[in-house]
Amino acid sequence: MATEQVSQPQSGTRRALAVVMFSDIVGYTSMMQASEEVAHKARFRHKEVVEALVSQYGGEVIQFYGDGSLSIFLSPYNAVRAAVEIQHMMRSEHIPLRVGLHSGDIARDETGIFGDPVNIASRVQSTAKPGSVFLTAKVGEEVANHDDVSLLALGKFELKNVMHPVDLFAVDDPRLEVPQGTVQHEKNRPLDSVAVLPFRSLSSDPDNEIFCEGMSDELISALSRVNGLTVISRTSSFAFRDQHIDVREIGKKLNAGTVLEGSVRRSGNRLRISAQLVNTSTGHALWSERFDRELTDVFEVQDELASTIANYLRKSLDLHAVEKTLVGQQTNNIEAYNEFLKGKYYFARLTPADTLKAIDYFRSACLLDETYAQPHAQLAICIGRLTVMGHYPSREGQILSREHAKTAMELNPDIPESYVALGLMRLFFDWDYDGCRPLLERALELSPGDESVLMAWVMYLQATGRFEDAVVFGRRLVEADPLSLFARDLYGATLFWNKNFCEARREFEAVIDLDPSYRSSRWHLGFLMLAKEQYEDAISLFLATKEQLSDDLLGNGPLGLAYAMSGDVANAEIALNKLHKRRVRDIEINLEVDIAVVNLGLGRLNEGLLWLEKALEKKLGVFFVLTNPLFEPFLKEPGFIEILTKVNLIDQFRAAGFKL
Repeated sequence: MATEQVSQPQSGTRRALAVVMFSDIVGYTSMMQASEEVAHKARFRHKEVVEALVSQYGGEVIQFYGDGSLSIFLSPYNAVRAAVEIQHMMRSEHIPLRVGLHSGDIARDETGIFGDPVNIASRVQSTAKPGSVFLTAKVGEEVANHDDVSLLALGKFELKNVMHPVDLFAVDDPRLEVPQGTVQHEKNRPLDSVAVLPFRSLSSDPDNEIFCEGMSDELISALSRVNGLTVISRTSSFAFRDQHIDVREIGKKLNAGTVLEGSVRRSGNRLRISAQLVNTSTGHALWSERFDRELTDVFEVQDELASTIANYLRKSLDLHAVEKTLVGQQTNNIEAYNEFLKGKYYFARLTPADTLKAIDYFRSACLLDETYAQPHAQLAICIGRLTVMGHYPSREGQILSREHAKTAMELNPDIPESYVALGLMRLFFDWDYDGCRPLLERALELSPGDESVLMAWVMYLQATGRFEDAVVFGRRLVEADPLSLFARDLYGATLFWNKNFCEARREFEAVIDLDPSYRSSRWHLGFLMLAKEQYEDAISLFLATKEQLSDDLLGNGPLGLAYAMSGDVANAEIALNKLHKRRVRDIEINLEVDIAVVNLGLGRLNEGLLWLEKALEKKLGVFFVLTNPLFEPFLKEPGFIEILTKVNLIDQFRAAGFKL
């Protein structure tokens, strides 16, 4: 166990000079999809080896997260020796691992470590080749005089979120994978990743803007169905809408090797679509084409575009030629298709108000073409999501979302949306986890890189208490959509559920830095503060967030909980009273969960359980309470055991390691 040479403490934070080591299993998500048993054995073995060897070489394991680990050492020499032995052991057992090290001044509190050295070590690890150990020049200088350590200089690397290029080295050891020749720098990104920018509208009709965005979105969905191709999700790609930024800079920000860009000119029933695929390392066009077609041929053009791009890039993917249809003819009614695209446009904004607008457009698409499966699936997802959030009448929401999910599956069982819709119904309303799982797994098979599929899978993992797996897929979601606030917030939440508070805080604060008004991350960060008993900080954050809402009856659930946990009963009662007033005023909003958690914070177990029972009757999102670390002490209470039994989570939670 490392004993830190600590500087003067300040506000519970200590500082120390240390070597930071990250390791993670390469391709763990693919391993999970191929065989969960093999993946879990690999993860357990990784944990076992890291714990033993880090301790043997005088280090300290700070935490395990999903398929990765974070450790620190006081001695650079011992850190390198431990990294080499860990990598050697993993290679001998055919478990692909990446290891990265950096040293510097770290900060530490009761939740973990943080600071630039932690961020840089993480980036070094993600740059490392499977089977190798990469380290920075700072670590290299400390071990250069040891005869049993040989290093190979790799040159300067531009690491994500690191201001200046960093000199990297690989440990040159016959037992390890040692890079031969030059290593792929970030500026020479591989071509097996693509970002689809929103196609530019060359028509004066404002509706054509939505048509262009929708067509780009459909191309993203189509390319996401190609195994081995990394497709940057919509939110991140569309962040560059109407920005005149060099594609090389876009590639760097999104870590995408290629960018697909183009334009659409629409005149009557005629379309002219121009597209080009650009290498983001060089800025040179790899391929370009122009399509002059009838509007009714839009699906054919999209499929031709997606298939051509996938087949062009397959040389980098080591795949067979893509022969399957990536964009099927979902409808013959172009007006219905336009309404569907408008619905997707609004749903992508994710707010309750915009989701209600999306519902109107999806309904319009269904009325125009009753055989159109996609809008039915989206209606099920939209209405189901609003229902569990308490923003849609409960009984009506359950009936409608179930009907639309069933209709989508009957109309088209070959699209991932049908499986996501039906899977979420099993999760949200039936609490049928064994029924939900194969549906979402089928969606992952059909479209392994689709953002909405990954989000649904993470929600399933959260609900069933499989937090370490949720972290793995949450990180994959961020890799696919690095600029998405929702994706980063959800990833932060997976870390919070797994009690990786230090990393979770970094994610929430990163989202808030990008958008100070993003409430979900503000709520999550406040809950994290409560978990760390930083009550005054949480109250200040919740009060500041409440001020953004311009309605005194909003935002009282989190604030009331914070007052209650801090022992300020009077202010907690005031917040609780405002929640009851809002129930009377906004009868379409369901606040049972909010009222329950404030009562639980006040120690009123029976009252809290009563409101949770009411939430269960309306099929509201009780998973927030059951999986939140704040309420884990209550899980052993008989009333909570009864609730866990009602929602079929007893066996799931026990299998996940909960002590009930």
